[in-house]
Amino acid sequence: MVSVSLAGGFPSTFTAFFDKVKLFYGSIKKNPALQAEFDKIKITSDVVDSCYAKYEQLLADRSNDDKKAGESQAATKLKNSALLELKNWMDDFDATAKVALYNQPQLLEVLGMFVRS
Repeated sequence: MVSVSLAGGFPSTFTAFFDKVKLFYGSIKKNPALQAEFDKIKITSDVVDSCYAKYEQLLADRSNDDKKAGESQAATKLKNSALLELKNWMDDFDATAKVALYNQPQLLEVLGMFVRS
């Protein structure tokens, strides 16, 4: 009897799933006796090759998605850094304007600062 060495439940992570798929189709591709057994249930070498190619494409697509997610996270960090820098600049501007326009509260209100009368 020939075995593909797969046991246990369905994997809960992508990585574990990908590993099991590679093990399954890789075992069939490398072992002609195993391929002969699978031919009996219509899993021919063409089907195995097709599925293995789809597996490789899926890995490439997953890698591309991970890359895009990383780029998105980097862009978000850059945006947040720029917004924090702008906030700090505005805080300094507001403090300077309050000192400079202390005797002209109408001008402070034009800048959007609430001034008690």
